[in-house]
Amino acid sequence: MTWIGRSWHLMRRHVVLLSMGLVAGVILTLGFQWSLEATSTESFCIACHEMRDYAYKDSQSTVHASNRTGIHVTCADCHEPRAFVAKVSRKLEAAREVYHTLLGTIDTPEKYAARQPLMAQRVQHQMQATDSAACRSCHRDTAMDLDQQSRMARQVHSKAFSAGTTCIQCHQGVGHATTTP
Repeated sequence: MTWIGRSWHLMRRHVVLLSMGLVAGVILTLGFQWSLEATSTESFCIACHEMRDYAYKDSQSTVHASNRTGIHVTCADCHEPRAFVAKVSRKLEAAREVYHTLLGTIDTPEKYAARQPLMAQRVQHQMQATDSAACRSCHRDTAMDLDQQSRMARQVHSKAFSAGTTCIQCHQGVGHATTTP
């Protein structure tokens, strides 16, 4: 085989390997994206009895589960960031929740009640660190019609917006009926 034949053979091999790598990359990317979406559904979140029987059940008596506008908020709407990197980071943090499910940390109503303040505190810290980004994805202060609110709500919201107060500082526990510390 001449040097031209060998070069052509090597080039063809590189093209085949590159093509296979691109196809594999697309398949892996699509699979990863699919898994992100599949694990963001309400049915996935409440597949564990701890979430279904305690946290989810607790949320069903709030305005976020049933309201006059017909909007139903899911677990991911509040507990999962929209941005890709933050979403992946949150999914990695969820490994702690899977670990505790396997340990049975909150598998009874009594264990859940004892641990609930700590879990709520973690969520509150995360919400505060992101300036309540999950809240603001639906509730934009710039879109609020303060004139449609009660006099007290109008005054409190006006002060809060001016002071840079984040939603979770006043609205703790709004997504779940159980009160938080």
